[in-house]
Amino acid sequence: MRYFVNLDGEEHVVDVTELPGGGYELSLSKTGEEAAARVVEAQVAGRGELTTVTVGSKIVDLVVDGSLPKLEVFASGKRASVVVESARTRAAASMRGGSAASDEGVITSPMPGKVVKILVKEGDSVNAGAPIIVVEAMKMENELTATKTGVVQKIYVGLGDTVEGGARLVALS
Repeated sequence: MRYFVNLDGEEHVVDVTELPGGGYELSLSKTGEEAAARVVEAQVAGRGELTTVTVGSKIVDLVVDGSLPKLEVFASGKRASVVVESARTRAAASMRGGSAASDEGVITSPMPGKVVKILVKEGDSVNAGAPIIVVEAMKMENELTATKTGVVQKIYVGLGDTVEGGARLVALS
């Protein structure tokens, strides 16, 4: 699967291949540069997900927090904000006339699923990172959080609704 990763204003193309023995192989590229990486291990550690990646002979531990498409990544003492779009999500967004990551303050579903909890109501004030809505996908509950501090302007879905990946769920101002 191909992903587009925006890191510090630079877009990187990442091709992900699942390995038969477990783990994933990543092929990373940006203009004029290429690198290969292998995801060795991924496990949940509190709110963040701890992932060990090998790039050549270097081993890097990453802590990933947030929900797609916007993530916070912490590695080697540095924190970065990252926006991730799959090739499918990007294609669907272009057909709708926009980018899945362009709506600041709009929380979107990271994948197809079912809305199982709505933790806010219109008019509520929320802080960045506060839980907003829970979408169940593949028998896993994904708690989606506020992308910024603000006020809930609109809730686009209802409890029990089935949603597609990239669907608008909640708008914050």
